[in-house]
Amino acid sequence: MSSSALFGVKLVEVMPPSVRKVYRTLKSGKRMHVGEIESKTRYSPRTVRQALRHLKNAGLVTQIPDMYDMRRHYYTAIAA
Repeated sequence: MSSSALFGVKLVEVMPPSVRKVYRTLKSGKRMHVGEIESKTRYSPRTVRQALRHLKNAGLVTQIPDMYDMRRHYYTAIAA
């Protein structure tokens, strides 16, 4: 069984609505930084950061450093 499945249910389906919306936004295939995710979802920075933390802990999102500004990171969804 994959790490993203829990008793036959996809892990993202049992997460809070804000986490699901951030994950769906990242599933578009484009790398996004927190500001882009905020504007697409219309969530606050704190909500986006918390959602990303949930998704990273679940192994559904990967974090990629921005080579031009090491203080920023891009996020992308891992296929589930």
